[in-house]
Amino acid sequence: MREIITAILVVCALAGCVQRPDNILPETPDGPNPHTELQCGEIIRRGISLEEELATTSEEQNNLANRVTYINGLGIILSPFFIAAWVVSLGDQSKKIASLKGEIEQIEEAKSARSC
Repeated sequence: MREIITAILVVCALAGCVQRPDNILPETPDGPNPHTELQCGEIIRRGISLEEELATTSEEQNNLANRVTYINGLGIILSPFFIAAWVVSLGDQSKKIASLKGEIEQIEEAKSARSC
């Protein structure tokens, strides 16, 4: 009975450990915007590159969230230690997504400041 309760608690804890990309807020680095020193063409190219990287990373994060949801469904049956180890090995991309979103915001600010 104790193992079942532990498994349920672990599954409940894991349910919220992987955020969907849409729920991740941008994280803008402190300091001046380094993109304002770039020419418009460079700013636009950098923005496109960041958007593509964000799309790829967001897809990976959504896939991870889907897998965690599936794992949670199996959680009561499987060992809670197995579940925790598996989720950790999958690779949460939340910090990278927040950073990319923050840099994209900086790109938009630089485009506006340079009238691109």
